[in-house]
Amino acid sequence: MRHNRKFLLALFAGALLFVLLVSTPGTGWGNSAGAPDGYANDPPGDQNCTACHTGFGLNEPPGTMIIDAPHFYTPGSTYIFNLTLTKAGSSVWGFELTSLLDNGDQGGILSAVNTEFVQVSVGPGNQRDYIKQTNDGSFEAQPNSATWQIRWVAPAAGAGTVTFYASGTAGNNNENPSGEYVYTFAQVIEPVASGISDPVPNLPNGYRILTAYPNPFNPTLIINLTGVPLLQPLTLNLTDIQGRVVLRMDLPAGSNEVSALPLDLSYLPSGQYILNTSLPEISPFRLVKAK
Repeated sequence: MRHNRKFLLALFAGALLFVLLVSTPGTGWGNSAGAPDGYANDPPGDQNCTACHTGFGLNEPPGTMIIDAPHFYTPGSTYIFNLTLTKAGSSVWGFELTSLLDNGDQGGILSAVNTEFVQVSVGPGNQRDYIKQTNDGSFEAQPNSATWQIRWVAPAAGAGTVTFYASGTAGNNNENPSGEYVYTFAQVIEPVASGISDPVPNLPNGYRILTAYPNPFNPTLIINLTGVPLLQPLTLNLTDIQGRVVLRMDLPAGSNEVSALPLDLSYLPSGQYILNTSLPEISPFRLVKAK
């Protein structure tokens, strides 16, 4: 009887803790105090927020998660960019991001612009650093989208390519892990080529930013080309890993901005693709079509 009483007391305490977790704002299933480290869709495990948040397929359209980081970096320079997660009808938000070199080491230094909304989890020793939302940065009850600012100090000269990996959640604020959308991306940033002092605003074709998202995509890929009108013709090519062109777009000189152009790529098999342009000053995108 005494053992049964201890068991019942332990069971009651566990149930009470569960109720407190899922009923207290800023706790429970939403992980609004920040996700555990290692769920930014980064290799080799590629773990993301679907480990805890379920209900829909990964990168379910028409939601998106993008960053407006440059596609080139100057070694040692500091950049501030926005990460924006958008999904109509969602009302609680979260993300986790890391920056890695091709060898898997940390690529640069991540920090928060506003520590009220963003925090950094610094990995001990050579382990990875992750930046994520704080409790207030989950923006509970904020509808349709959320944006966080991130500061990044680029690595030293010779470090090579840096890839930003991120995973994020757009939830319904019901303190339950189901019914939530998960989005991921991987964005590549190359070191500045020799002789280019400021490649983002001074590209010779007049354009400032080329973006493509979501990444991975399936089946729709959205392209943005923003800046001033083209000063010369521009060709956009999407190729597979064998170098075969699977999509080509020709933009004449004088063309205006291409804003949120959706491309239905349902005819393509899953796998890796490269989006490149006829201008070497614009870094190619490595894209993945999900299964």
